[in-house]
Amino acid sequence: MSLSKIKCLAVVLTIAAAISAQTYEFYPNARTAALAGAKFADISDISRYPVCMLGYENHMQATYGNGYPITVTKSLSEMIHIGFLANQGPVSNGFLDYVDGNPFLPLPADESHVNIPHLLLGVNLGTFKIGADLFFEYANANSHIKDNNNNIEDKRDGSLLNPGARLSAGLDLESVMLLAKFGLGFPSVNYERTVDGTTTAKVASEKGSYLEMGAEAAFSISDLDMSAGLVYTTETYQFKSGVDPVVLDGMYPSISAFQMYLDCRFNILETAEMAAGYAFTRVAFHTKNNANKDDKDWRGFHVHRIPVGLENTWENAWIFDAVSLRAGARYNLVIDVEKSDINKVENSIKYLGTHTITPTFGFGVSKSFLQLDMALGMDNWQGAFVGPAVGLVTATIKY
Repeated sequence: MSLSKIKCLAVVLTIAAAISAQTYEFYPNARTAALAGAKFADISDISRYPVCMLGYENHMQATYGNGYPITVTKSLSEMIHIGFLANQGPVSNGFLDYVDGNPFLPLPADESHVNIPHLLLGVNLGTFKIGADLFFEYANANSHIKDNNNNIEDKRDGSLLNPGARLSAGLDLESVMLLAKFGLGFPSVNYERTVDGTTTAKVASEKGSYLEMGAEAAFSISDLDMSAGLVYTTETYQFKSGVDPVVLDGMYPSISAFQMYLDCRFNILETAEMAAGYAFTRVAFHTKNNANKDDKDWRGFHVHRIPVGLENTWENAWIFDAVSLRAGARYNLVIDVEKSDINKVENSIKYLGTHTITPTFGFGVSKSFLQLDMALGMDNWQGAFVGPAVGLVTATIKY
């Protein structure tokens, strides 16, 4: 890549930094945010299935903001491709969420991730394609509170380390495109709290595992481009004794997520494309204890999601090679669920759901090797004369 292109991306992101505001729902880039997460082919698919990097050779994309991925791909030959993903949160973060909700082991809110880039590898064998995401992740949360009035000093520190890999494959059967993935990680966690120099809590995982599986099929029915898929992830730990062994010794906390989805995409005008879909997600937090193996404690939530997005692109508009106008809306229904079976007493609670509808809007322009996309925060209106805040700005370079 030429130095001028790198400088160009740096300048664009600097401008984006000056006008960007924090978005209220996470999307991997400005284009997907403007389309409300409706499924259009996008470079962010690489984070779901690494084999998708073969469709975006020699790309570099960055979105202004903490936690938004930086993606770089490079074609070494028609067969071999490499790249990396950086600035994204760990694939394994259930422990920090779990501990944050545990009254015995409160972690501070200022959790930070050391963004060690993921290495991407791709092999194009024609009909059959292979992609891999190799990672070595680290996350840390700590705090230091000094109360001079009561002469108390409280220090807390927690960390997560997770080496692993995600492998994916694609099989192009002309009428059907099949994707599959399998990921495995070995996370380990540590937590320690000291008050006035005395350790009051110290726990560490004795075993840990992260598992990810998924499959997706893309096919066409008449003028509809359809895709359907399943994804399952689970993360489990076994804790060993610490200063307070009663709390976590012999406990097996785990977090799992299951998702099934169906999406369709079709043309409504010569230059306009529309997408809609439905996804059901079930997230569960489990806790088991060796002392009472028959006891079960389960809490989690169900999410029903319906995104709709529309994108219209004009070629050779004004001074640009292409100009795109995007809009969408996303409906979410979140239902909290709790279940337990303790001392042979069963308890099941399903709460009333929370409904949200979020409109989205954005645009994109491209010129030569550079594409700039912007999403507006329609749910963050700044006033009648100011309008919506800028939600995200993404720059993409093709080299």
